[in-house]
Parts: sequence; C-alpha cells; structure tokens
Amino acid sequence: MKRRLLGLISLVIVCGLAAGILSVSPAQAKYKEAPMLAQLVKQGKLPPVEKRLPEKPIVVEPVEKIGEYGGTWTRSVPRLASTMIHARLGYEPLVRWGRDAESIVPNVAESWSISNGGRVYTFRLRKGIKWSDGQPYTADDIMFWYKDVLFNKELTPAFPTWLMTNGKPVVVKKIDDYTVRFEFSEPYGLFLEYMAFAGNSITYYCAHYLKQFHPNYVPMEQLNKLAKDEKYDSWYALFAVKADLTQNPDLPTIRSWQLKTTPPATYVVAERNPYYWKVDPEGNQLPYIDKLAFNIVESPEIINFKALAGEEDMQFQYLWFANYPAFMENRNKGGYRVLRWQSAEIACLFPDQNTKNARLRKLIEDKRFRIALSLAIDREELNELCFLGIGTPHAATSVKGDPYYKQEFTSSYIKYDPKKANQLLDEIGLTKRDQEGYRLGPDGKPLVITINVFPSEVAMTTDGWQMVAKQLARVGLKVVIKEESLQLWWERIYAGENEIAGYVTVGMHWDVDPIWYVPTFQSTYWAPLYGTWYATGGKGGEEPSGDIRKLQTLYDKLKVTADQAEKRKLGQEILKLHAENLWVIGLMRYPYPVVVKNNFRNVPEDVIHDWRLMAPGYYNPEQFFIEQK
Repeated sequence: MKRRLLGLISLVIVCGLAAGILSVSPAQAKYKEAPMLAQLVKQGKLPPVEKRLPEKPIVVEPVEKIGEYGGTWTRSVPRLASTMIHARLGYEPLVRWGRDAESIVPNVAESWSISNGGRVYTFRLRKGIKWSDGQPYTADDIMFWYKDVLFNKELTPAFPTWLMTNGKPVVVKKIDDYTVRFEFSEPYGLFLEYMAFAGNSITYYCAHYLKQFHPNYVPMEQLNKLAKDEKYDSWYALFAVKADLTQNPDLPTIRSWQLKTTPPATYVVAERNPYYWKVDPEGNQLPYIDKLAFNIVESPEIINFKALAGEEDMQFQYLWFANYPAFMENRNKGGYRVLRWQSAEIACLFPDQNTKNARLRKLIEDKRFRIALSLAIDREELNELCFLGIGTPHAATSVKGDPYYKQEFTSSYIKYDPKKANQLLDEIGLTKRDQEGYRLGPDGKPLVITINVFPSEVAMTTDGWQMVAKQLARVGLKVVIKEESLQLWWERIYAGENEIAGYVTVGMHWDVDPIWYVPTFQSTYWAPLYGTWYATGGKGGEEPSGDIRKLQTLYDKLKVTADQAEKRKLGQEILKLHAENLWVIGLMRYPYPVVVKNNFRNVPEDVIHDWRLMAPGYYNPEQFFIEQK
C-alpha cells in the first residue's frame, strides 16, 4: 500500500480517478442544477447556481454514468442516528479517503502542507463553499469548533486524544479567512488519516448559527432561560441538540442533504442542499437525488423483510448475511440486485479482561484459557451453516490491504483442535465436571459463561452465536448467549460488567480507531478499564501491565512517528502481540449483502464496507441517482 512520507513536505494536492475527483477549471463548465432548484431561482428565492458554488468546485466522477435529477431514496433504520446524513451519507471532512480506500485526497480543504518535521499541518480551505443557508464557510467555523466546543469542559469533558501528542492538545490557528494551521508538540504521523476519519466531525459546527446557543456569545441567564423554555436541563444539553445534524433541521450544513423533519418521528426526510459545492464532469450540481426518506423501524428484522419485499431503494446496513439466499431468490420479483461488498470486519469474541466476575476474570487473564476457547470453535462448520461456505475463517487481526497486514497473523489459533482445547482447560485446573458433563470452576462450583450480543448489521445472528455456544459445550464449557439492546450492551462494556462480548473487530485502518487492538478508550470492548486509564492519563480505570501496557506504549510511538517503515514495524508489533496473546478471538470474515433497486444507479460493486472509510461515503453518495421512468 502506498503511504505518504511525512516530514518537510510542501504543497500536497492529490486528484485523480482513484479518488473519484477530476481537476476541471470553472471556465470549462457551464453549471446546471436540479429542476426543483431552478424553479426557486426563477422565483427569486435562490441565487443562480454559479453564485452558489465555490470558485473551484470539486468535480466528482460518476461510477457508471452521468446521472439524472430527481427522486427520493427510501431506506430503513432502527434509530434516528442511523440515518447517517452526518457521516456515511454526509462524509465531508477537510481531507478524505480516495476511492482506492488508501489515499488521502482534498475535500473541504483544497490543499495542505506539512512542515516542522511533521508537527505542523496547514490547510487551505476551498474558497466559496457555503452553508445551506448561503453563508460562507470559513476558518472562523473551524475556530469555533476549536475554541468554543473543544475547550468548553461542559461540551467536551475530555479533550480528544486523537488531537493530542505526548498528552498536549493541538494548537489551531487562523492564518486568514481560508487558512488554518494545526500545530502539535511532536511529529504526528497519523494525523491525515485521523482527519479523514474522526475529522469528519470538524465540519459539523456552523459558527454563525450555533453562537446563539453558547455562553461565550449569549449571557448565561438568557441562555438558561432558553434551555428551560425548550425543556432542557442545561444550556449544553440544548447546544448538543442544536449542533446535531440528525436532530435539528434548522442547523445549516455543508453536506449534500439536510434534515427537514423535526424529531421525534417515524418517517424522516432530508432534502438536497441548494448550496452543495460539488458537480459532475458536465457541470451538473450534485446531489442528483432530491430527497432521502428514512423509515424508523423497531428492529433490523423489519429492515430485512422490507428489503426482501423490494421496499428499499438502496439498503447498505442492517442486512444479515444469513438472508442472502432469500435476497437472491426474490431479486427479480422485488426488482433489485444484490451486491456483495467486501467487509473489513471480523466476527469476534471479546473476553473482558476487566470483568467484575472475579472467578472468570482469573481464567480470562490466562492466555491458555483464551487459546482453548479459540481452538474449540469449529469455524468451518460455522462457515457452512451461517455463511453459506463463502466466509473466511480469520483471526482478530488486520485484513489484506491494511498497511500492517501479515498473512501469518490471520491464522493464529484458528484451526479447530478440540483435543488441544481440552488439554489446555485441564491444565489450568478445570478438570472437574458436573453430572451434565460441564466443567466446574477451580473452586469446584459451576462455571457458566455469558456472551452478550445485540441485534445489529453484523453478519453473526443470534443463531450463529448459539452455534458457537454449542461448540464450546463440546469441550465442557457451559455458555449462555444473552441478546440485549444496544444501549444495555454498551452500558455493560463501559462498566466492565461483560464476561464475553460478541461483536466484530476491524481489519483496516484500525490505527485511526485503535480501541480494537489497543486499550485507549473506555469503549475498548476487551479491556474498558485499561482503556479508561489510558484516556484519563491514569486518573481513572485500571493500570495495565505486561504486554497490554506494551500495546499502549507501541501505539504512542506509532502515532507520532513520521517514518513510514517505522510506523509499519510498530503496527505489526501490536498485531503480533495480539496473535500471540489472543486477547480477542477472531471467528469469520464475511461479505456484506447490499440490496439495490434496479433503477438506482452509480452504486459501486467493490466497496469495502467499513466505518473508518465512512462507507459508502468515500464513493460519493451524492453521485448516486434514480433513473426516472
């Protein structure tokens, strides 16, 4: 994988087909717009399209062909936040992933430079980008995010670690209206990758709108009254809602679609942003699609039923792979096609190193117990019965395409070996069994292990987890699968109340979301208290030792190094420790089913379905279109 060299680098501008972006002079194009906007221009309610676009609009290359204007994209989600109009469908950071899923390309920032040995990043914003209310997007919006959001303890209790080096927060400076500079105390080799992922949130904050809800600009007495009038307990609770693109239809945005429905609602609509700043190669202002409509449903099961019935225009989340045969069988009747996107996710078990179950914690902390769990799982059986034989048994490590990938890591302890599993369990003292053949704990008392799971878009259904439980029973381990709500699942994670969590790990660009392999946050599924300790600088949680502490030390080095070879070495050291210690037990890598109506076009077939890429955001959903008949 090609990676950028960090150091004394001057101007960086990356454009090309791999990025889905073309370099076109504005003088070459006569801009056109959607009919619904042309009508507003005629009525004098909007300025002409040329005045709504920036000086150098981004030109997006369609996946198949130039699209048509119009239509409503209908899909279903189980909760409001899952509309993703702010993220997967509204992926607009300063710099973004290219369509090769590797390169970093311009976006809100048309160029950038790196200086002072990788400590200073200077971004030149695209002049003329406007918020959806027509006001200009400038460096002042970034400074509002930095000064008024990040440095307000009530809005941001803990400064984001991805914006720190050596425990010191970044210093952001406005150079002029269209130039901002990020200064770090140490070289920061991962910063551009972080900007392409976590940096998507920087462009949420519309300063001229949000100032009216912030105490730096409004007297606190007046602000508290406003919060009370709108039934919020505090000014910052009010601000959080006002700054949320999925909850506030009045919030200006630079994204392609803007919320138009006031929550709560079971049918949510977003409408095209008339000031969106990207065009196609023929000068047509994007997006092509007029509206997004979301049905808020009770569960992923309903989403799967609606997709089977052909009621979803393009559904890329919450479809279970177990339903793949049914999707294929019904595609002609439903008028849709079924794509199999690659997934960077691996279904996994996360034994909790910090579980409050003291008896089980001693076992989980023993590497032999974790290895025994892995060897007792028959992944080929799991593949045939749950993944139609087209999944890939995979350890919990990076996948091919990740810069830290090594083939040897992917097969660590995944070969089915119940004889060895039994031997290891006997070796650590689990030799006694009850009348049903289940092993007793070292203290002679019954040993019952709970795996907590939740309904989600991951490929493993409850039936799949039940199969894992049955396989573990073959070596005498009594396992209970407990399905619960996502909210409760997270509460258990944070509190260290899980015994084993069932979910996924990620195998690509994990370095910008390190919780999967390094305890850096409370949300580290397999070691939340160690993650809390790291995130709070030792003020909370539990301090890890041994190889787990070594993971954190290696990541600290990886984060700041500017040398690509050294970065790769450090990342592979982290994965090697995982392969040896098996803190996370990988089960299966799987394809991801996507249901797309036949008249819904420009959807690529080779997307890597991954949150760090904001998929399908890195393929520009604004160029999707609906063929009008």
